[in-house]
Formats: sequence, structure tokens, C-alpha cells
Amino acid sequence: TKINEVVTDTAVFANTYVAPTKAQLEATKTLNGAELKDGQFTFNLTGEGVTQNKTNNGEGKIIFDEIEYNVADLEGQASKTYTYSIKETVTAAEPGYTYSSVEYKAVVTVTNTNNVLSAEVKYYDSNDLSKEVAPEFINSYQAGDTSVVLNVEKTLNNNTALADGETRTFTFGLYEGEKELETIDLTFDKATNKASKQFSAIPYSGEGSFTYTVKEIVETKDNDIVYDESIYTVTVDVADVGGELVATTSYQKNGEAANSIVFTNSLELVNVTVEKSWDDQNNRDNKRPTSLGVVLTADETGAVPADAASVELSSNNWTYTWNNLPKYDEDGNVIIS
Repeated sequence: TKINEVVTDTAVFANTYVAPTKAQLEATKTLNGAELKDGQFTFNLTGEGVTQNKTNNGEGKIIFDEIEYNVADLEGQASKTYTYSIKETVTAAEPGYTYSSVEYKAVVTVTNTNNVLSAEVKYYDSNDLSKEVAPEFINSYQAGDTSVVLNVEKTLNNNTALADGETRTFTFGLYEGEKELETIDLTFDKATNKASKQFSAIPYSGEGSFTYTVKEIVETKDNDIVYDESIYTVTVDVADVGGELVATTSYQKNGEAANSIVFTNSLELVNVTVEKSWDDQNNRDNKRPTSLGVVLTADETGAVPADAASVELSSNNWTYTWNNLPKYDEDGNVIIS
């Protein structure tokens, strides 16, 4: 019996499993001028068929979902690079905020080394792809500035007793603590008994409470003026309301609530009365006149004070009173009448 030997070749197929690798892209958020809140800003990742939108957390981290890479994605190559763009997106700008306009490129290099995939991530400024950077988006916040203008109102009582062409000027100071910020002058004449003027605007660029005082400055007192020695305390509270600074002003006059800053001075006036008496035994000889004229003069010069023209006394009334006459002349001397 003959036995033939049969040789058979067997094909062997050996498959190799290569586990996928992943890369997670990240960035940081910095907010200057305010506290950063969780979910406050939105960031967009795009590229290589990927689109993701994420917000920052309270610590300023921006973390995108992991991106998975398979060996098949390398298309038989030992390595392959993938490029993505990361930028901040602003759908509606909030008042007071300045947003970052920078855009970063994230380059992921996936490498197959002995059937082990790895992913390396590098970041670049989109305007300079030669320099590796850490992706950081920096925003800032500053509420819109505001200001306060303080107004001083002044009344001079009895101003009509001033001589024609005579003026009186009063000075007022604005202080923050002991520091004088500004002074203003208000001038009065015979026709003006009330005037007002504003200090320069006080600017504010942040929240807070600010206190000022306003008072009349009297370096040399006029003898005929009764001065208002009130001291006003002004409190300005500045708050951020929806991205705009809002200033609220309140007043106190000598520690009591007030609505505004109002000073009242008075020109000191006197009344002068003349009475005619007769020593004629009750007009025994019937020689007493039925009337006579009287003139009031303002000292030895013979000057007639304002509103003090000559008057006539008669048998019906031998007295007369000049009211509201200035007590002092322009040099501050008492008028002798």
C-alpha cells in the first residue's frame, strides 16, 4: 500500500487592538474689577468637525469635553495633528464689561507608538503660531463713571438797605475731611437778595460712601452782617446699578436732616424815631406851627441814609420812625444819627 503525504498551508490572520486616546482642551478666565461668577462667560471650541460651547466655573477654569482619537483616524500614519480654535463668544454685552477678543489655536498631535496612541496638546495665539502660550481670556469690569454737583444757595435779608452800587461778597468752602476741595463766591447788591452757585462736579469711578462738609468762610466779619454759621454735612453713596454707577446725595444741617444747602445772612438794621416836644405851656401864645420838617442825616457829613428822606411832623402826630436803616456805613463804622 502506498501512502501519499499531503502538505497543507494554513493562513493565519493576527488582529491587533489599539486603544483610543483622548485629549481635553482647557483655558482659564480672569476678570479684573469684579468677582468672577460660575457660568458668567461663554467660550466656543471649533475645528476638525468638533463644536463645543462651555462656560467658566467660579475658579476661572474653562473645560471642554474630551475629544477621542482612534488609530483609524491616523489613516496609517505614525502621527497626525488636529487644529482647533478657542474664543470667547458674546451674545449680549453687559454694561461695564470689556471682553477679550483674543483667539487661541489648540494643536493636538496624536501619535501611534508600538500600537499605543498618545495625544499631546499645545496652545498658540492665533496671531503668532510660533510661540506656545497658556490660553487665558482676560475681561475687565468697571461701572460707568458718575459725578455729583453740589449747589449752594444764599439769601441776604435786608439787602435793599445797601447803598446804590454797594456789593457784599460771601465765600463758601467745600471740604473732604480737613482738605479744602474748592471755594466759591456769591455777590449781592441792592437788587439781589438771593443767589446760588455750584461747586465743580465731583467724579466717582467706583462704589463707596463719601462725606463732605460745606460752610461759609468768614475771614473778616462785616460789622453789619449777621452770619449764618451752619455747617452742612453731605453724604454721597455711590452704588453699581446694572453696570452704571448711581450716586445718592443726602444732607444734614448742624446734625439735622436737610433737603439742600441754604445759608441765610442778614444785614443788621436799626429803627430811628424822632419826637418833637414843645415847651410853650401848651401853645399858650398860639405860636406853635401846625407842622415842621425833619431831616435824618447819617453823621456829621450830613449824608442822608437810604430811604430816609425828610418828613413832615404835624400837630396830629409830632413823632416819626424811620425803619430798617443800615446800622453801619460801608467802612463798618456805626452811623451816628
